[in-house]
Amino acid sequence: MKDFRVRYRNGDEIAYVTIVYRGRVVSGAPRPDGDEVTAVEWFPIDSLRDVALNPFATELFRSIGWL
Repeated sequence: MKDFRVRYRNGDEIAYVTIVYRGRVVSGAPRPDGDEVTAVEWFPIDSLRDVALNPFATELFRSIGWL
């Protein structure tokens, strides 16, 4: 799918591969690692329309029926 592929200016190409897990929080709090992840938040599925998502996340959630 075109929306899941990116070509950088240097000619490199990447394709996103996504795995979505369904789970439930049993304890603790989300915490970014400060390296690859700078912020973490939980969102109920029915509130995703109100979240500023990038085009990739928007298409992903639309394709699995969450938007």
